[in-house]
Amino acid sequence: MPIGIYARYSTADQSETSIEDQVRRCRKTIAQKKITVSQEMIFQDSAISGSAKALLTRSGYAEMLQAIESKRLTCLVVDEISRLSRDPLEIIRITELIDKHNIIFLTSDGMDSRTPDWRMRIALVGIMGKAEIDNIRHQTKRGLQGQLERGYMIAAPAYGYSRIRINALGLPAVTEEEAKGTTWEINETKATIVRRIYAQKASGKSLGEIARELNAKQVPPPRQKKGGDSAWLVQTVRQLMQNTIYKGLFVFNGSAAYRATHKSRADVPQEYKRPTLRLVSDVVWHQCNPASATPMKKNRNNHFLTNLVTCGLCNRFLCMTSRSHKRRALYCAACERKKTAAAAVQTQTISVSIDGVQALLQQVINEVIGDPEVFSAYQQALRSKLTSAERDRFQSLQKELQGLGKTYQYALDQYVAGDDTLAPQVELLGKKQSTLKAEHDLLEKQLQDLNEVAIKQQLLIKPNEVIEKLLGNSGAYQHRLHPILKRLFPSIRLIGRLPDKAAVFEVQMDLGLAVATASGTNTIVKNPITRTYGVRASKSRPVVWTVEQHIN
Repeated sequence: MPIGIYARYSTADQSETSIEDQVRRCRKTIAQKKITVSQEMIFQDSAISGSAKALLTRSGYAEMLQAIESKRLTCLVVDEISRLSRDPLEIIRITELIDKHNIIFLTSDGMDSRTPDWRMRIALVGIMGKAEIDNIRHQTKRGLQGQLERGYMIAAPAYGYSRIRINALGLPAVTEEEAKGTTWEINETKATIVRRIYAQKASGKSLGEIARELNAKQVPPPRQKKGGDSAWLVQTVRQLMQNTIYKGLFVFNGSAAYRATHKSRADVPQEYKRPTLRLVSDVVWHQCNPASATPMKKNRNNHFLTNLVTCGLCNRFLCMTSRSHKRRALYCAACERKKTAAAAVQTQTISVSIDGVQALLQQVINEVIGDPEVFSAYQQALRSKLTSAERDRFQSLQKELQGLGKTYQYALDQYVAGDDTLAPQVELLGKKQSTLKAEHDLLEKQLQDLNEVAIKQQLLIKPNEVIEKLLGNSGAYQHRLHPILKRLFPSIRLIGRLPDKAAVFEVQMDLGLAVATASGTNTIVKNPITRTYGVRASKSRPVVWTVEQHIN
């Protein structure tokens, strides 16, 4: 039986050896349950929280879910439920996944999915885990506020300050054990740069001009990237300019990042005066941060190409020019900001008309779906699902189990009648029957999930019908195009420009998703195809777009 073991430790209360301890206990549980292991897969995440917020950073957890979805596991073992997640919603998701794929789920503290009350127990554990996270969050916040009330500082120091650990007497702590808190002190070298930045802004210089001057003088930015280009950006200068600590005021729960991530559940900002940390006067600070009469409103762009194309250099989604432009285009705003602030940093500042991108997507759909070899290979993959070796193996298992059952029952009857010499044979036959039964049940579940009706519908649809249903009358339902295009095109990257001004795109399209969307059925076979295209506009008007496959 293929078995997966998942282990995780967080920085809060565990060490790296916890992974080894969890795996050891999981293996002990497997042995106690007398489960035969044909293959063992270990998935792990180190120094990562079990909260919902940290879920996307857990690569081991993602690999485990993928193994379950791809039916490479029949049994999953963890030390305790909290190692998987402390979020009740994620616990529910895991429960449904275990049910869907008929997975045996075990924990070292006694939970077994083969018992009738396991769902109730796992739900209770999830609720308790969420309560524990909330309690830790509350205690942490209370501790931070207490430190601020006592005159200490929290968090990493802002640019222009240094962090000092102090003891109960207010003197620098010699060891971490005697440290009672953290304070900041002014770093005169960096503080001089901060004061100059405020003076330049107050004199009328733009943020871009200030950033370019800092880069030209090779002043290190606040946060330097490891092994990459580091530069002062317009946004870097703006954030420094808006920090109230430079006028001697620390605001707890007041940063833009905190307000954006917490939104409706954000706490009320609390102000703590720190006059010894003042670098500029109130007059200068307010001159550089004038109050706006009307708050700026962010207009949401609902175009179907929004968040679809990424920059091939920085991997950010391309932005779209406003509706006021005569010809709307896509461009990389992140690269534009870097180019404005630092000319020496590598950027990609080309733009491409949205009409050209639309022509590209139409051409890719026509070429990929209209390619006889590609479409034929996809249909062959569908047919293999109907004539799968799994079906033949399932029928073979049925016959083998039937014969083995009779042999096992005969040996068991003889053993019960008093023939003790048959004990090893009975045990061996019982283990073999359990192993074959587990494989039989797994294959049966997989074959039940196989939607033969959907496969036959996808085999009947023709390439021209797929193209017509995807592109026909697209103007009438552009508001529904975005989710369709996001599924059809897992990746569209603008990677450069040719000497003849043609924009070069690397496009990945999933033929399986396209056929499923056009036929109104679920995806049976994923078939991603990646190609590179050049998109160029004619010199004459009206503009005619040419899309050609580009060979590197």
